[in-house]
This record gives sequence, structure tokens and C-alpha cells, in this order.
Amino acid sequence: MDARSFDRVTHGRYLRDAFEEGYAWEQLVRDDPELSRDVTASPGMVAFAGDIADDTSLEYLRDVIGMTAAALDHGGIAVYDPFTFRWWRPSLWKATFFDPDEPQPQRHVMIYYSQESDGFWLHTRGLLTFGRPDLSVRGVQQEDFDSAAGLCNELIDFQAFGGRLSEGQGVRHPALGKFVVRYAGDRDDPDFNNVHVELTRAVT
Repeated sequence: MDARSFDRVTHGRYLRDAFEEGYAWEQLVRDDPELSRDVTASPGMVAFAGDIADDTSLEYLRDVIGMTAAALDHGGIAVYDPFTFRWWRPSLWKATFFDPDEPQPQRHVMIYYSQESDGFWLHTRGLLTFGRPDLSVRGVQQEDFDSAAGLCNELIDFQAFGGRLSEGQGVRHPALGKFVVRYAGDRDDPDFNNVHVELTRAVT
């Protein structure tokens, strides 16, 4: 895990192109214009990035959360999570991630949805934080939406706390029936920036 510093004088174009454009930035400008102005006026940023070699515990995540909290205590004005496309004010970020005494994986992951021709598509972003694949469920009908979201939350916790989903494995839900795990995608997939699991309904 690396901590890299970027100052606006030297790396201004990179900061604008990488963080101050696109969906997440537009959401921030719309929802919190004051914070977006503070970000563009800031002298730079520190970015944590890397690949986790040992994912048998969540100690690495605890360390990154601690370092981020320390940076906020010393003048940091915002936190950006590129996996979930979220910007945070320091007080809310600390209340959500730093203050709780136990891991809360679902807060690190977002479940997005969109309407498609065969129903809703639910998919997650953020499970890469735990070194695990994201999740995708397609063809969800309106009456099954809450159950499908609940299934995603169950599998978020299962994976974050060490569980692994295997290719071809069956996953059963009491209201939705059985799904089969199929791996797809890669880190360059723009919908996930991660490999993901397609939960495909089993043929009965």
C-alpha cells in the first residue's frame, strides 16, 4: 500500500482529469457545492493505493482508515472513495468509518440499480476494498427488489469477513430461489473496476 502526494501546482491537470470530472464529481457539485469549491481550492491530495497481499484479516483496512482519520485531523477537507464514487465531509466520514468499534462492510460498498428491458439490474461497487469480487443480479422484478438487495448485502458481509464464492457454486435465497455463481469481468470493467460475480438463476 502506497501513500502518494499530489500538489495542485505540479499535478493540477491530473487532479482535474482524475477527480474533478465525471459522475462522482457532478454528484458532489450538485449535492454539496460548497465542498466541491473547497476541493478545487485545495493545495493537493494524498492518495492511498495498492494491492493487498494478505487478505486473511481486515487489519490493512483498519490501518488505512486510521491514516485517513489522521490526515483529516491535520487539515484534510474531504475524502473520496473511487470504488463507490462517493465524496465525504470529514465529520460524516469519521462518524461512518472511524468511530464505530467493529467492521461494517456494507458501509464500504454501494448497491446501484438501473431499469432494463427484463427488470432491474442490481450491482455492487466497493468489494475490491476487501479483495473480493463485486456482485451482479439481473432481471430482478419490482416485487423481488428488496429481497435481491438483501441477498447482495448478505454476500457483501459473507465475502468481507473471509468467505469465498466459487465458480459454479449454488447460492440459495428463501424468497428468490437458487442462483449459480459465474465469474466475469476484470479490473478494467467500468461498471465495477473489479472482477465480479454474475448471480444467474438456476434452471429448474
